[in-house]
Amino acid sequence: MNLLNPRVLERLNLHRVFLGDLREVLVASGAPENELRDARAAAGGLEQSFLLVVAGEFNSGKSSLLNALLGGDALLEGVTPTTDKVQILVHGERDIVTPYEPLQDAFVVRRELPFVFLEGVALVDTPGTNAVIRQHQIITEGFLPRADLLLFLTSADRPFSESERQFLTLAKAWSRKVVMVVNKVDLLESEADRATVQEFVKSNALATLGETPPFFMVSARRFKRDGTDEGFAALEAHLREVLGEQSRVRLKLLSPLGVAGELLQRAAARVGASQELLAADTRLLADIEREFELHQTDLKTQLEAQLSTVNSVLDGVQKRGEIFIDDTLRVSKTLQLLNSDKVRGRFEREVIADAAPQLERRVSDIIDRFLERNVRFWNDTVNLLSTRGQADESRANLIRGAQFDYDRQGLLERLGSAAQQEINRFEGGEFARQLATGASSAVVRGGLTSVGGLGLGALLAGIFGTLLADFTGILLGIAVAGVGFLILPRKRAQAKTELAERIRETRERLREVLLREHTLEGERAQERLRDAIAPFTRFIRAETERFNATQATLTQLITRANGLRAEVENFEV
Repeated sequence: MNLLNPRVLERLNLHRVFLGDLREVLVASGAPENELRDARAAAGGLEQSFLLVVAGEFNSGKSSLLNALLGGDALLEGVTPTTDKVQILVHGERDIVTPYEPLQDAFVVRRELPFVFLEGVALVDTPGTNAVIRQHQIITEGFLPRADLLLFLTSADRPFSESERQFLTLAKAWSRKVVMVVNKVDLLESEADRATVQEFVKSNALATLGETPPFFMVSARRFKRDGTDEGFAALEAHLREVLGEQSRVRLKLLSPLGVAGELLQRAAARVGASQELLAADTRLLADIEREFELHQTDLKTQLEAQLSTVNSVLDGVQKRGEIFIDDTLRVSKTLQLLNSDKVRGRFEREVIADAAPQLERRVSDIIDRFLERNVRFWNDTVNLLSTRGQADESRANLIRGAQFDYDRQGLLERLGSAAQQEINRFEGGEFARQLATGASSAVVRGGLTSVGGLGLGALLAGIFGTLLADFTGILLGIAVAGVGFLILPRKRAQAKTELAERIRETRERLREVLLREHTLEGERAQERLRDAIAPFTRFIRAETERFNATQATLTQLITRANGLRAEVENFEV
């Protein structure tokens, strides 16, 4: 290209800026190193000679065709693979072979040759697309993103093989301009055979590339032998036109845009997959939060139902107390009422009886059920996280860059570990100790008893000790006031009312304590859950914002690429 032309220079600068922005968004999308290398090569290609890549299966006559184009026997010819390296042929005064600096690859060499055809053009001679050595094919395919024009050969005796179709599929992905050549047409015995091969190759090229490229039927061997071959002459004329200044500038500018289109498409797929994964992660967090709320609601509903077992114990105390009152408040037992110790003893044995240990067992059973369901919930959380991690592993090749996957997977594992710690905490009995101690202190604060305790046993002893003291005090007051036939029914009713009130207060206070501690533990558990998932939540939010921004940039770059392509199509040197 004529870099001194101001219009060409301006256009080059626009493409350089675009390709720089492309590299940045590729990094943001988590592009692998080979894509970043292709982007760098596309930008570097703007500064290099026009790159004409010649490809096809081995024994398709590439070397013969190139020798005919160059006008000399620069390349070996034969029925077995004769090219063991990718050769970059450039113009020079004498035949010199040196490393090809842009790639630094032992399989790629730069060769200077004194042929006019190479002035302003770098011609790439590649191994066959079906080469026995896999490295050859990898390098051949690797040159597609760098090709400004692809001269593709197929042989008339085995036209359009599967390896050729696959190679041209790659060429389409990179938006390469293709010139299609059927070589060795001298092997076809009739015009009918020639027409059949021509139609076969053209139809397959159209199906593969989505368009019919410039197409030539040639015999390089016949041209070299006697200098006459209409197809070869037509191919030479086409290449002279294509390699002219106007066409060459357009192709050179379009080449990196084709690379950009493929890389942008891959980046968009990568970002889209990451966004889908992040959306699934967001749903996962919402599911955990929702499941926890449902879990807490279920626990509270079950607690209300389980409190009936506590009430049944207190109902028994009240029923026995009423029987005790009817039996004690009699005229015949007036003197006994004056002996408070004796009344207290009877009340304790006959009314309170084993209510305290019964209540302790019932409350312990409530705690055990609470712990069992909490352990089950945290186990479900661990399983959910574990399943999520396994699902990601199964599609790891579909999505994202390694750093995104690594960070996210590590956070998932740590979140599962935090859930496991909760299971251990519940199973270790820590909550049971907290609840027992908390209930005692809560009752003390509530004014039921002035005696603190370390557990439910001490708490319940305090409750019934207070009930015993209060009620025997009532009975003693009745005795001191005197008992008569007229006032006994009223005093019995008064004593039963007082007893019922004390039982009701005890019932309400116990219910209040258990509900309060249950609620507090639920809040503490929810706080621990949110603390455990906070790093993952922040990660999901940050990555979502990052990939949304990357997606917006990709959309802008795709629009810019389309605009640049349209401008190049109409560009005049």
